[in-house]
Amino acid sequence: MTSTEEFVKLIRAHRFHFKDESDLQDGIEQVLKKAGVSYEREKRLGDLGIIDFLIDGRMGVEVKIKGSPSAVARQVLDYLDAKAVEEIVVVSTRVFASRYLKSGKLSPKKITVVDLWECFL
Repeated sequence: MTSTEEFVKLIRAHRFHFKDESDLQDGIEQVLKKAGVSYEREKRLGDLGIIDFLIDGRMGVEVKIKGSPSAVARQVLDYLDAKAVEEIVVVSTRVFASRYLKSGKLSPKKITVVDLWECFL
């Protein structure tokens, strides 16, 4: 089983080179494969949509490089309604995502934000 802290450490330890969200997802997938992490990519969550990754059948990972804060929050909250998702990690290049979603007031389920800009510092 992969903890949130282990996943975040894996992501922060890697410098991703990408031109769009699909490239970033490909890079994350390579990191997960190399680390031997159990995951499903593009996991359908019923009528709630498709989350980018479901790790160990419980941790959702959503990758965002575009979108308004409210649109990202709506999508994350929708995914948190899925029974399969116990918590969610948002990997983003958007500083607003970090500030907006870290509040902890949006859901009783855990939301963690990995701001990729912090990884470059």
